[in-house]
Order: sequence, then structure tokens, then C-alpha cells
Amino acid sequence: MTTISASVTDLETSWLTALERAVNPALAAPQLAEGVEFFPAPEGNGWVARKLPEGRYLALTDEERLVLLDLDGQRTVLALAKRYNERHAKMGYFAVSGILGIAANAAMLAGGPPDVVWAPLRHRIAMRSVAGRMSWLNRSLLYRKVAVNGLGPAITSMYRYVGRVAFHPIGVALVVLVSMVGSFRWLGADHPRPSDLTWKQLTFVGLFASLSLMVHELGHALAVAHFGRNVNRAGVFIMYGSPGGFVDTGDMWLATRRQRIVVTLAGPIATLMVGAVLALVAPEGNVVVAAMATSQYLILAANATPLLKLDAYYVLMDALRIPNLRERSLSFMTVRLRRRIKDAWREGNLLPHLDRTEVILAVYGTAALAWLVLISVAGLFLLPERIIAMASNAYEIGTQHALGPLLGVAVLAAIVLIALQLWGTRKRFSEVGRLIQSAFDRSHGWAATALVIGIGVVIGGALPRIIQTRSTTSATGWTHAFAVIAGGVAVARAARLVPRLRGSRWALPIACLALANTLMIAAEAIAWISSASTLTRGLHIGVLGITILAAVLGGRTTLSALSADLRAAWTPALLGALLGALPIGTYALGGVLLGAGTTAAVRLLLQPIVSTRQIVDIPVGEELTDRRRIVHLRRAVAALVEPVIAHYGSLYGPAQRVQLLHAVNAEAANAGWKWWFVEDGRFIDRNEGQLSELANVWGASIERIVDVVGRECGPRVAQDAVAEAYLALPIRLGSLVDEWLSDALGQCGCLVGGFDDPSIAVRLALGHLVRVPLREIGQAIGQDAIEAAIGDVNAVATRSGWGRWFRANGQMVDEMTVGRNDAATARDLLHLLYARLATVAGLPLTLATVQHARDTLPWELRAPALNLLPEQWSHTVVHRHVRQRTPRRWPIPKPREA
Repeated sequence: MTTISASVTDLETSWLTALERAVNPALAAPQLAEGVEFFPAPEGNGWVARKLPEGRYLALTDEERLVLLDLDGQRTVLALAKRYNERHAKMGYFAVSGILGIAANAAMLAGGPPDVVWAPLRHRIAMRSVAGRMSWLNRSLLYRKVAVNGLGPAITSMYRYVGRVAFHPIGVALVVLVSMVGSFRWLGADHPRPSDLTWKQLTFVGLFASLSLMVHELGHALAVAHFGRNVNRAGVFIMYGSPGGFVDTGDMWLATRRQRIVVTLAGPIATLMVGAVLALVAPEGNVVVAAMATSQYLILAANATPLLKLDAYYVLMDALRIPNLRERSLSFMTVRLRRRIKDAWREGNLLPHLDRTEVILAVYGTAALAWLVLISVAGLFLLPERIIAMASNAYEIGTQHALGPLLGVAVLAAIVLIALQLWGTRKRFSEVGRLIQSAFDRSHGWAATALVIGIGVVIGGALPRIIQTRSTTSATGWTHAFAVIAGGVAVARAARLVPRLRGSRWALPIACLALANTLMIAAEAIAWISSASTLTRGLHIGVLGITILAAVLGGRTTLSALSADLRAAWTPALLGALLGALPIGTYALGGVLLGAGTTAAVRLLLQPIVSTRQIVDIPVGEELTDRRRIVHLRRAVAALVEPVIAHYGSLYGPAQRVQLLHAVNAEAANAGWKWWFVEDGRFIDRNEGQLSELANVWGASIERIVDVVGRECGPRVAQDAVAEAYLALPIRLGSLVDEWLSDALGQCGCLVGGFDDPSIAVRLALGHLVRVPLREIGQAIGQDAIEAAIGDVNAVATRSGWGRWFRANGQMVDEMTVGRNDAATARDLLHLLYARLATVAGLPLTLATVQHARDTLPWELRAPALNLLPEQWSHTVVHRHVRQRTPRRWPIPKPREA
């Protein structure tokens, strides 16, 4: 039986090892494909890799070329990273992975394990979302690309017999002359608008503009042949029903920088020639030919914009000698520039010192971001008007033509497609919202106030002006819509908060702000729909009066808002109410500021004293006055009681946790305590008084919270959660808790310097030794394997009567009866659990997680944990020195006096 068990274990281990080598990218051994050639760059800066017959090219640095030369099919990615580190004294794994990814996309790698796991998994995950399905639809249906290889000889022949004339000095002069004369003719002629054309003429012009792109690409191809390089492939594509062409000019990487710039400019010059010739031959009054010429100049204007990744962008990139200019600029603006500015401020400088490349990246990145925002805003907020116009035109055409129903179906499909595209990008907008929210939470005082006012001014003031440059109708509509949306969000947030503030002095001010926003919404709706100016003016004056009343009812803290964080709410709210009441046409901006201020007030009142993940210790040199002790004890109480609620929620789910929160809040209201929990489990405290009074309230509050939670799931669960949070407190903050809240913690079994009941230490050590391996192994190999392991453990625990078992999410339920030997059953539980985990995850991973669990134990739990670990696990774990925090109540050395 032992031999069979050993063979089964070896089989499982070998299967897991083979699976890991098959799917782990770090263990892949890539090999360079046959036919890859390396050429020195023409300017002597780096290398160019070429792969034929695919015609793929890569511009490489010396470091990247050495990595590709090391690809022999024997070295793994980890070995390549080690060699990279030895050569260049830099971290190599991510650099090597990036180089290999680029080379794989260029078809320059061969061998290595096929991606049979992650690619299908990514596809399945993407297809669960609307954005993923829309991306697949774009790739498969709305964008089709047909490439033809081997067109080099045909392009060369076309250049030899026809195209070379355009590159002769006489031909160049003729091109310049025709372009100038035709352009002047076009500038002096009438430019027809789309409304001047019938739908048949408009369709013909659009089709011609799409097909003219092939002439544009032909200009690139002839320029490549002029410099003796080869066009490996070309073809056509259809994007959203519009045809176009493309030419692969990758062989120009082996040419000089000046030659690449000429090839890039050849396409726009060809487009300019087409437009100039059409302008010269267009009969007077022929709107179709004039519109065809105009379409060429519009294409030329788009290609001349360096902020788009078209011809002008690639010319600028070659002229500045900065590859991937757009990506590097955006990365510099969003990450590195902010860090450089912070470093400069820390050194006492207003602006950081930037070199030439960084100045270029900053200038281009600023322009690119501004252009992106402008185009996105104009396109997004003009979209409703454009859709209405498109539907109206389709209806008019449909009533006059037999194909009207088909055109209506096409318009409806386009509207649905646009809606799905916008729905797919909702995550990006939510990410922006989270960034703004986190920035508001990190900022204080005037910084938060400036953030709220800045966002309000941009939304209520700048965006309508941007929209007005394109459409006054859309600007008017969105001006009112912004105020209504801001007020609606503020009313919804305030309505949820007011019931929780019952009995607090903040309930009435927040209710007044909600009423002010409601009146502002009514005023905006009336101004949008009708011209009842007198009623609208009266509502705005009422908004100002109610907002001032709310500020007065806020009491002393509100009136001293200029020296408190609440100015981030009251200053925008009062400013918005004033702008709404002034007869200068700023009522919409006032509505946005009022809504933003109200939302900020709600956010500040819901913000916890401190998150348990961000709790910091008391500074060593701080003078602990009673006022500062109150501040630190507020943080400590939040850090002690929030884990109790979180642990209960992990055991019984979010619905039960919400019911528990209501029960705890009811207990606080009955006792007259001014604290409560919000729905996400954060602790809000608004008690005021002397230090001794507050310590009594907080101590009784901790006991009451533990009692209420204990009635729901057993006293041991709540007591263990408080004890574990107590052990996680920093040293000086924990000493302050020992001084003022020792009686309350004693009721939970925690005493200064130890535990009242030794079984508490055993339970805490057991919970830590169980929770850490389950969490880390679950993240490594998946939750299904964890469920399989704990299912077997639950079966044995039930038969043995251990009183402990696991839920499917890995949380341990403790139902031990008083008087049982906790240590013995805990040791058996750990032995069985670790054995099952070693079976499903492998012995090395399980050993590493157990080691990590030991290393992260609080000092007070190390001895009980070592007694609980089974002998074979305590001996196999590698012992190493880990820096632990100083045990509580040890003397803290004071700084020497000078």
C-alpha cells in the first residue's frame, strides 16, 4: 500500500511539474526562427532585424540584439534574464519578456511551448463582457484585411516605366507647380457642404475618397522603389464598410532617416496631386467634382496632423529620432513627469530639470492629451445631435425611395453599434472616477477644495464652451444636463446618508443641501423646457438661501470651515449657490458646483477615521497632549472594530453582514453614542468630549460590538477578531490602547503583555497558519483545488468531532466546546490540511506558504504556532532570521539629548 501511495504521489508530482513547464512562460525555451538576419542601422545607432519571406523588420538596440542571439532553444527565459542581468547590471526578466513578445509578434521566434492555456482563457474571459464581444466583432466583421505578398517586382516595374518621372527634378518641379496652382484654385472656389449633395452624390463622393487612399499608398510604394528597397506586400482592407489600401514599407528600416522621411511624405504628396488636378478640371458649379477635391484636402489635413498616428507623426518621429513617440510621451506624462516634479519640489525647485528628450516628450505628450480630450469630448457630446440628424435624414430618404426600410435598418444597426461601443468603454470612465475619488481622499484642506472646484468648473464651464464651438444646440442642452446630473447624484447620495445621520447635528444640514439640489434641478428643468424666467430666478434665490441655512446649521465646525477639511464641501456649495443666483448666466455652472460640493460633503462624512490598511504608529517625538491622544485613539478604535465586521462578513456573506451592521448601529443609537458603521463596514465616530469620557464610551462600544457579533456567530469569533486586530497595532499606538482601553480589551481576553485565556493565542495562531497558505495557494492554482482539499478536511473533521471546519471560500468556522484540548485538535487539523494541500499544489509551494505564514506571525503568537505545527512541517521549513516588531511593553529607547 505504501508503494502504491508513493507511486500515485510521484505521478501527481510529475503531472503538476509537466503542467507547470507547459504553461509557465518563465520556463519556456524560445528559439530564433530561421532566416532572421541582422543589419547595422544606416545611421550607426543600433541594429535592424529582418525576417524573410514574411517581410518583418525590427529596430533593435545592442542589448536587444544580444538577447535574440542567445535564443538557442535550450536557455529558458529565466536563464536569459540572468544573462541579461550579468551583462548590463539591470533587472532582466521584464526586459527579456518584452523583447520576446515583440519578436514573437514579428514572427521571429520558433519553438517553445504553444500557448494552449492562456490565449483561450483570455478569449473566454473577454467574450463575457460587451467590450470583449465588440472587440471580436470589430476584428472579425467590421475590419477585414486582404494582403498580397510578392508585389515587389510589380511595384519596381511600375516605377521604372511610369513612377520615375515624378522623382526626376523636372517631374518634381511639375508636381510642385500643379499642386500650388490647383490648391489656389480650390481655395478660391466654393466648397460644397454635405447638405448640398443628394444622398446618391454623397455616397459617390465617399466611395471615391475611400478608393483614393490607394493612390496615397501607391505614392509610398513608388518612393520605396525609388530608393532601391523592396515592397514585400500590399493589399486592401474594409473598415466599417469603407474600403482602403495599405503598403508595407518595412524594408525602409534599412535605409537612411532622410529616405524614410521622403517615403512617408510621398503619400500625402500623391493625395495633394489628386486634389489639385480635380480642382483644376472641375467645371464651374459642378458640386460633385468640387466635393471630390475637398475630400482629398481633408485627407491631407488629417495626414498633416502629427497628433494622429498618420504620416506627419512618422515624419516627426524620424526627424526627432525618438521611436514610439506617442507611447513614450503618454507614459512620461502619466508616470515619470509627476515623479520628477515631486523630486524637484522636495529639493526646493519649482520645475524639474529635463533633458532634450524629456522636454520633447513633455511638449508632445501635453499636446496629445489635450487633443485626445478635445476629440473625445466633442465626439461624445455631439453624438446625440448627430444621431438625431442621421435618423432624420434616413427617414426623409426612406420615404422617397424603395430601399427606405433597408436604410432604416442600417441606421438602427449603426445606433446599436455605437451604443454597444460606448457601453464597452464604461470601465475606462469608472477608472477615471476612481482616480478622482482616491485623489480627493488623499488630499486635505485647500487641495481638496481646489480639486472639487476644478472638476466643477471643467464640467460646468469648460465643456459647454468646447461643445459650443461645434454646435450651439448641443452646448445648450448639455449645459442644463450637467447641472441636472450633478444635482441628481448629490440628492441620491444625500438621501442615503441622512437616515444614517439620525440624531447627529449633520442630518439637517445635509438634508438642506439635498433640498437645495432638488430646487436647482427643478430650475434647470424649467429653464430647459420653457422660458419661465421669473420662476427660475425665484428657485435660484431659494437655492442660495437654503444653502446658507445649511451652512449655518452645520454649527461651529461649518462656520470655521476655512480651517477644516469641510471647506472642500462648503466652499464649492456656497460658490455654486451664489453663481446660480447671480443674473450673469452662470446658473448651470452654479448647479454643477453645488452638486459637487454636496457630493464632497457626503464623501467626507462617510470617510472613515483611518483605514486599517493605512494605520500608522505614533511618531516618536510627538508630544502626546490629550487632544492628540483622542486623535490616535479614534484611529485605534476603528482599527480594532472594523476587522470584527469584516471577519463576520467573510464567514456569512454580505447580506448577513449588512443586517449585522444595522443591529450594531441600533445598539449605538439606543445607547446615545455618536458612532456608526456604513454599509461597507467602515467605522465612523463623531463623539466629542474629554479624553476620559471618550475612553469610557469607546471601551463600552467595543464590548457592545463584540457582544452583538458574538450573539450572531459565537463569542469566540468576535473575541478572536478583536485580539488579532489588537496584535496588529503598531507599538506606540498599542501602548496607548493598553493605557486607556485595557478594561474593554480584557473582556475580549486581551491583557497587557499577554492573553487572559491561553486558548485565544492557540486559536489566533491556528487561524493565521491556516489562512495564509489557503489564500496564497488559491491565488496560485485556483480556488477549485482549495475547495477539493478542504472538502476532504471537513469530512475527517466531522467524523472526528474536532469542532472546526471550512467554508467554500476557505474561511475556518470554530465551533469548539469549552474544555476541549484546542492544541491537540489544532495540530491534527494542520497536519491533515497541509497534507492535502501538498497533494493538490505540490510540496515546494506548500512549504513556501507555510514558511511565509510563520514569518508573518506577530511576536506574541510565535511560540503557540511552533507548538501547533506538526513535527514533519516544523523541521522541513527552512529557519531564517526575520525582523519582528518589538513586543509590547518593552522599554522604548529615547533619543539622546544633544
